Amino acid sequence: MPQFTDEDLREIYASAPVDEYELITLELIHATFEAPGGGPDSIRIALDDQDWDLPIEDNAPLFGGQTKTFEALALDVTMPAQEEGSLGEMEIAIDNVPQQYMNRLRRAVTVRSPASVICRKYILHHDTDTGDYTLASTDGPVEKIDQLSIKRVRGTTLRLTSTARFVDILNTSVPRRIFTRDGFPGLF
Repeated sequence: MPQFTDEDLREIYASAPVDEYELITLELIHATFEAPGGGPDSIRIALDDQDWDLPIEDNAPLFGGQTKTFEALALDVTMPAQEEGSLGEMEIAIDNVPQQYMNRLRRAVTVRSPASVICRKYILHHDTDTGDYTLASTDGPVEKIDQLSIKRVRGTTLRLTSTARFVDILNTSVPRRIFTRDGFPGLF
């Protein structure tokens, strides 16, 4: 994947077609999030001023190949840095979190289970004659950052901030199970 500096990105964005629009979305996943009729669910939000029905990629952990609504919320996302020796952390800030999401998040805090986040980027084309937006690709997002685990969450009455980090596979023991003399006497 190419490495772009901030200056490169500013130049790319400045020369982008005026009829293209980048839409950033987040999907928060936790074991306690349940759909109204039962079954697993997630919190899906879009950095925009309107809700969007968007296709989710086929290999997604939830709702693969389906179209789901991403609710418009004011949020700030700082993408993970791509530096040597760093796992990369994504900073997420959500303003004016709706009460239904706050209730789900409060419930999630009481259960010791990992929470993950998926960041997706969709490209929309803007028809300047009609004012309508259409997806550049109906197959799903054009870019996806997944395998991020939420590590820290802080909140105030107006803003919820969190830090998500890539899963550290380099420092994970393999095999996960430690074969000891007491646990597996037949091996020794």
